Amino acid sequence: MSKRIVTVAKYDDVMQAELAVQTLADHEIMGVLNGKNFAGMYAGLGIGLFGVRLQVLESDAAKAIEILDDVENAGSDD
Repeated sequence: MSKRIVTVAKYDDVMQAELAVQTLADHEIMGVLNGKNFAGMYAGLGIGLFGVRLQVLESDAAKAIEILDDVENAGSDD
């Protein structure tokens, strides 16, 4: 099992990133947010320049991307 961490998504909004982490946790995939504290310190100053990266174990990456894509596509059906 790979212990390498990879980025599977990037968010401009910390709350969206937190929701994505929880969605993955609901599917038993542990995710971490990289850049969250920086985003909080500089809120309103162009977080889009930096973003918050959602990272998972490399061995979970394909499944995580599939889950996040499914959630995004389900939200666009409205």
